[in-house]
Amino acid sequence: MAENIIEITVKLIIALFFSGLIGTEREINQSSAGLKTHILVGISSTIIAIIQIEAIQYALSLDSNIISIDPVRLIAQVVSGIGFLGAGAIIVTRRTIQGLTTAASIWSVAALGLAIGIGSYWTASIGFLFVIGTLIFFKRVVVVDAPRSVIIKYLNKTNAFDVLDEIFIECEVELETKRLHVDVVGDQMLYTHVFRLNNPRTFDFDKLSKKLIETRFVVSIEMSDID
Repeated sequence: MAENIIEITVKLIIALFFSGLIGTEREINQSSAGLKTHILVGISSTIIAIIQIEAIQYALSLDSNIISIDPVRLIAQVVSGIGFLGAGAIIVTRRTIQGLTTAASIWSVAALGLAIGIGSYWTASIGFLFVIGTLIFFKRVVVVDAPRSVIIKYLNKTNAFDVLDEIFIECEVELETKRLHVDVVGDQMLYTHVFRLNNPRTFDFDKLSKKLIETRFVVSIEMSDID
C-alpha cells in the first residue's frame, strides 16, 4: 500500500512539474490559460489515468467473466472532453483569432498527464521536451511573416494619393492597394483604403502614423492581421 501511495505521489509531482513549466510559458505570454489552468489539467489527467489502471486491476482481481473491461474508456473521455476546455481558450473577433496555441498546449498537457498516469514516463518526458521546445524555441527560431494589412481612412483631398505615396516612400513602407471603399459623410467623402503590407518585419507603425496624422486629412490608421 505504501509503495502504491509513493508511486501515485511521484506521478502527480512529475505531472505538476511538466504542466507547470508549460503553464509558466503561457503565463509569460499573457495567454487566456496560464499556470494554474495547465497544472490542474495535467494533474487531473494523471489522476484519471491512475483511476483507469486501478479500475482495470480491480476488475481483473475479481476473476469473473461477467465483467467487461474497456482499458481506455476514461482516457477516451479525457481526450474528447479536454477539447471543450481548449475551445474556451480560443477568442474569435472580427479580425483575429487568438488562443489557438494555448488551446493546443492544454490538450498537450492532458496527454502528458495521461502518459504519466499510466506509468509511461519516457513517453511523457520526451513528449514534454517536444511540447516545451515548440512553445519556446520555435517562436524564436522560426519567424513567419504573416500577411498584414494597413487600413487608412481619410477625407477627400486633392492629390491625396500622391501625398500618401510620398509618405510611404519617406517611411520606407512597401504597400499595395487591396481594397478601396468610399462613404459620403455630409458634404464630404470618406475613403477607406486597405493596403497589403509587404515588409512587416521592418515596418515602423508609429513613424507612419505620426506622418499621416500630420496631413490632417487622415482620420484613422489601423494595422490588421487579416490580409
